[in-house]
Amino acid sequence: MQSWIPDQEVVLNYTSNAPTLACELLFYLAFPALLPLLRKIRVERLWLWLGGVALLICALPFVALLLPDEPMMTNTDVPWWPLWFTYYFPVSRMLEFMLRMLTAQIVLSGRWIGLPLVPAMLLAGASFVVTAGFLPVMYSQASAIAFFLALLIAAGATADVRGRPSFFPSAP
Repeated sequence: MQSWIPDQEVVLNYTSNAPTLACELLFYLAFPALLPLLRKIRVERLWLWLGGVALLICALPFVALLLPDEPMMTNTDVPWWPLWFTYYFPVSRMLEFMLRMLTAQIVLSGRWIGLPLVPAMLLAGASFVVTAGFLPVMYSQASAIAFFLALLIAAGATADVRGRPSFFPSAP
């Protein structure tokens, strides 16, 4: 539960996977409430909702600019409060979960754009390279790549369901 507490020592002094577990717990608890709401969205509006959630995710770093610049993250020049808000805070990460839920609903409803797996992998890889190399850390942590990872997951799931070759069903 340490990701809920915006203190560096609390968030970072546990196992490396622990901050994500706090987010996953929130996702598991929220799923039964979110799914009926998601299913009420008309299928022709799913992409509009997906775009709206993607924009909200991209807006998080701008909202984080309103947070204090001090203290800095240990051994970095990154302000702790904006980083915690954009990367560790489970409510902020919930938008990414909602993005994936919307993507799954798009696939299930037959509204998937048909993006093949390899181009989706290239888009996701390119977004990672661009964010890691050129964007401030608040963007490289999650927001700039969330949409492209959602596309990759949908392309992989679609390829798997249709029996197309991919590396996802293999043991490694």
